[in-house]
Amino acid sequence: MTLSARFVTLATVVALFVLLVQAPREVQAGPVKKSVRVLYLVPKDREPRKDYQSAIEACVLDLQIWYFGHLKGKTFRLNHPIIEVMRTPHKAGWYDSNRPASRPTKSMYWSNVGNDAAALLRVKLYNNPNYIWLIYIDAPGGSGAGGAGVAVLPKHDLEGLIGRAANKMPVMRWIGGCGHELGHAFGLPHPPGNSHHNALMRNGHGGYERYPACYLTAEDTQRLNHSPFIHPGRPDTFKGRGRFIYTYNGGYFVNVGGKEWEERKAGSDTIHYFSENGGDRDFIYLLDASRKPGAWVALPKEGRGNGILFKWQGDESWRKLYKATE
Repeated sequence: MTLSARFVTLATVVALFVLLVQAPREVQAGPVKKSVRVLYLVPKDREPRKDYQSAIEACVLDLQIWYFGHLKGKTFRLNHPIIEVMRTPHKAGWYDSNRPASRPTKSMYWSNVGNDAAALLRVKLYNNPNYIWLIYIDAPGGSGAGGAGVAVLPKHDLEGLIGRAANKMPVMRWIGGCGHELGHAFGLPHPPGNSHHNALMRNGHGGYERYPACYLTAEDTQRLNHSPFIHPGRPDTFKGRGRFIYTYNGGYFVNVGGKEWEERKAGSDTIHYFSENGGDRDFIYLLDASRKPGAWVALPKEGRGNGILFKWQGDESWRKLYKATE
């Protein structure tokens, strides 16, 4: 079984966003402790943009699912509202141009953004014991960066998330880039040497650029399993959407919009693509027509057990393939 190549269009991402945001949200009295807080910073010479805000929300919800699948039912928590919008005291060009006298040739973009966020929130931002900070800012700058509990993404990442990247790279690449920098904020390093070319945390070509066809290494998984910011069980942002994600020991099935499903393998860049093809009281039936003579999977509906079944086209009987772990 090999990886199938498929170009993810902006329309697919929009469809996924509709699926993600249709769930009812629980009202929170305040920020959830041990969570990821997502900031959208608007410089004083810019205006807030709904398309940016919607795209950021779709991005982090997609990443929450991706981490959940690759961590066998664990992921990070988000707040309500998911996106905190704040105006900053500086113009957009300041963030990439402000350099202290002690570091005149060193870009301070990450620090400039982080320091403004800390002042606006009146909190300790770096290595905060209660929060990981994911910050998008509508200001030009270099590439995204993450570390010390803070990830910062500049304007060109926002343009990428709405499908208007100057380099024409697809939206999913920019979601992967966010997941990579968020990984650094969680404390994940780049893989050592020349290993794991398609891991989320691999820098450069491959890796996050192939998202969601990338993975966490065993070392990444071990670190995250010991992180206070990664929690077992379905977060409240999953509620109201039925069993749109099925995890099993080794991977997961996820609905990516409409009748389209993917099976993604944990610790691997392998993805199999399915289309929903009927159902009954007990199961949703999926077909991967690219694997001849046709690969069928039956996913149990809510309250109908945990057996994920499989058969080839033409077979009379189903066999149990996996046990859904949640």
